[in-house]
Amino acid sequence: MTTLSRASVPTDVTIRPLTADDLPALLDLVRAGRTADGATEPITLEDIRHNWFGDPATRLGTDTFGAINVGRLVGFCWVLTKDRPESAVKLFVAGEVHPDERRRGIGTELLRRADARANEVFIDHRAAVTGEVFVETPADNPGRQALFSDAGYRAVRTFATMRRSVRGGPPAVPDPPGFTFVQWRPELDDATRLAHNDAFRDHWGSDPTTRERWQHVVSGWPGFSRAASWLALDGDTVVGYTLCAAADPTYDPPRLGWLGTIGVRRDYRRRGLASALIARSLGSLRDVGADEAGLDVDIDNPSGAPRVYEALGFRIIRRSQIWSRTIEPRGT
Repeated sequence: MTTLSRASVPTDVTIRPLTADDLPALLDLVRAGRTADGATEPITLEDIRHNWFGDPATRLGTDTFGAINVGRLVGFCWVLTKDRPESAVKLFVAGEVHPDERRRGIGTELLRRADARANEVFIDHRAAVTGEVFVETPADNPGRQALFSDAGYRAVRTFATMRRSVRGGPPAVPDPPGFTFVQWRPELDDATRLAHNDAFRDHWGSDPTTRERWQHVVSGWPGFSRAASWLALDGDTVVGYTLCAAADPTYDPPRLGWLGTIGVRRDYRRRGLASALIARSLGSLRDVGADEAGLDVDIDNPSGAPRVYEALGFRIIRRSQIWSRTIEPRGT
């Protein structure tokens, strides 16, 4: 990848690790960047506290970089390590530069430092597999795309954010015969994780999710709604699921509920389970105060999920791209 010097950063900007005291400023920065890039989904202080500061693999002193201009946080990068590697050591770099501070070289330097840290994490794994580092950008952001391209990344996947109103009620979807539908409950959580691992074992970029990671990013997700999350059972086996977050009541309408994780075991696909589960979740999200429902989907999902969502009334409102660079194992 391209090597960039520290001199590319403006002289009025310093870079240091983030601390817990930066949390409110980080929220303001993320919201400003998302607004400038057309992302309207709510994000809260608790989301950032839990998802990033509470990430079990994060070390703030080495994995985070904050750009400070006269005491103000104007940019950051955060190196997040994904689940235990099987096919590759996977890392995700999250980051943002305040819209008023863009095109000053801050993003370039933050990404350079994040890349260097990703290389260190990969070496620490001592794995005889490749490393993959992922970053994300709105599909219509040429500046960020150029930044990633110059740093040795390439576009590898396109995702879509989809929405639909729930005010008129859920679509009429018949229940497939032979299955029991129940709302999520704690004693079925690990069975749901195992169903998820089966459902996503043929999905791009996916490795089996550990119990610790699952409880952090799924059932422990801020705003997780038991009432809107549904499971399909074949006997005692969880074969499908929709796991949702309720609308945040502190935001003005339209309040957005979120279908965060949706899946059906491979041997149970094409029986209408996903549609029946989503219809249930849409009705439940309305019942707990949502005006709209949203989800993210991989456009190239082999299960045909985008077509299922479109048939249920969801429409694409925005696209994003995942870019990746590869770290080869030593000795290759």
